[in-house]
Amino acid sequence: MKHAVLGFVALAAMAMSPLPPGLPCPSGPAPAMAFPSTRGKPVVISLERTACFGRCPIYRVEIRGDGLVSYEGVRFVAVTGKRYRRISPAAVSRLVAQFRAADFYSLQDSYRANVTDLPSKIVTISIGGRTKRVLDYAGRNVGMPVAVNDIEEAIDRTAGTSAWVGAR
Repeated sequence: MKHAVLGFVALAAMAMSPLPPGLPCPSGPAPAMAFPSTRGKPVVISLERTACFGRCPIYRVEIRGDGLVSYEGVRFVAVTGKRYRRISPAAVSRLVAQFRAADFYSLQDSYRANVTDLPSKIVTISIGGRTKRVLDYAGRNVGMPVAVNDIEEAIDRTAGTSAWVGAR
């Protein structure tokens, strides 16, 4: 019995000791992933804003590499239903550059604070079928990079959603 207790104590001590230098923490940040090239590949970027306890705008906007913008307003927006417009492919390229600068494909899939009644923002980019989705639920409170908020705002600005959403 004495040897069993000593063995257990030794195992517990090893379990509580820090990892050797250079080994990644299993619950740490996502591993770095190379950002895919857009050359000759279809690009689709989307932002979805979900419901909250109050009157948060609920809508989804999608921007394609050729400049097609698709909007669908659901609730608490100036325009409900589907709307479309065109922007320049250069504007889409600038948006993709912002994703690249944020190392978006290496971000965690979800930044979720332990709170209630807030809207979620879901940002997705797909390049040649390689898709990355990041959920932001008060993410700044749990370590989400400010670059994700910047991308959310840049998607709205690039797509021109304020014309359909109205004042927020």
